[in-house]
Amino acid sequence: SAFAINPTSGELAVNASSALDYESESLFSLTIQVSDGTNTGSGVVSVSINNLNDNTPSVTAATFSINENAANGTAVGTVASADADGTLNTLTYSITSGNTNSAFAINPTSGELAVNASSSLDYESANSFSLTIQVSDGTNTGNGIVTVNLNNLNDNAPSINGGVFTLDENSANGIAVGTVVATDADGALNSLTYSIASGNTNSAFAINSTTGAITINKTEEIDFETNPVFSLTVNVTDGTHSNNAIVTINL
Repeated sequence: SAFAINPTSGELAVNASSALDYESESLFSLTIQVSDGTNTGSGVVSVSINNLNDNTPSVTAATFSINENAANGTAVGTVASADADGTLNTLTYSITSGNTNSAFAINPTSGELAVNASSSLDYESANSFSLTIQVSDGTNTGNGIVTVNLNNLNDNAPSINGGVFTLDENSANGIAVGTVVATDADGALNSLTYSIASGNTNSAFAINSTTGAITINKTEEIDFETNPVFSLTVNVTDGTHSNNAIVTINL
């Protein structure tokens, strides 16, 4: 009963405002009957509903992934939104929170998200951004969360700690000398490989390429009178980057 008609004047008026929703029904075709008490006639009266800006736009939650250190301007993804008022209004997008160091920018018209500050995309500092995206139709606003996950890349050289170890001369082959410790800011992304680059006179020592453990390789070279101190340059690599440290072994 969206409408009511004055039985005397024929004036048509709204009877149920809640029924007048453009998005549900934009046109009513009313059959109007008129009677003189004996005879009746009828005709169709059409009532068109004007579309008004009475709905809040919404942002569709989404998750995107991008490589850390991606260049400025690199496309991340396009934020989707909806407005029940259809094309009545132009939607405008903005980032209202979560955009640390202005890492990203959004096209206010298209909703396209792109890298704005490449230096802020460091997996080791922050591996995920939770952006609050706001969309406005000029009157009403809606918000949604868009998550941008960073892909970890091998962009850090491993760090290796030197050390000083002491052992008895003439110690047997296989005796443990000590373990070289290395770390990589890229975490478990890469396997580290150890080697002795220099200072290992006559291959006196061996190093476990996986663990960094140093052992005696040739007991006959472990002679205080011949060589009381070994200064080993130990190298660690993640397959792309490498670093060195000095390990001193005193007999």
